Amino acid sequence: LVQEWYFASTQAGRMAASLYRDKILRGASIGFLSDGLEDVPPDEAERMYGVRKRLKRHIGGELLETSAVPVPS
Repeated sequence: LVQEWYFASTQAGRMAASLYRDKILRGASIGFLSDGLEDVPPDEAERMYGVRKRLKRHIGGELLETSAVPVPS
C-alpha cells in the first residue's frame, strides 16, 4: 500500500504533518476486507524481506480506510 496523506491547514494539522515528516510519528491504521491469504515461498521471503520464515500475504481485497494515528492499529 502506497499512499500520500494531506493534513488540514490548521495549527494541529501543521503540527501532525511536521511530526510525520520528521518521522517522530509513523503510525497508520488500515481498514480493509481481505479476499484471502497465500503462502510466501521461503526463498521469496528471504529475497524480498530478508527473513527465511513462513509468511503469508493478502491476495486482494477492498480498502475501506486509512488514517494517520499515533499508535498503529
